[in-house]
Amino acid sequence: MLRPDALTAGTEDQQVPLMILATGENSPHQTSTHRHCAFIGSKDGNLTALSGRYGFSDPRP
Repeated sequence: MLRPDALTAGTEDQQVPLMILATGENSPHQTSTHRHCAFIGSKDGNLTALSGRYGFSDPRP
């Protein structure tokens, strides 16, 4: 089932991977916003955000 927020990604946010943050949530790694949703649209940004949130290992260079 698609989240309603997934349908709000703008045309500039069609890359993969794209992490959609909860409405009203922000991240220092976000690359854009659209309709009150923030997006992290880079592989390294996604990995760093997941590392900080869930304790995953930091991405390797």
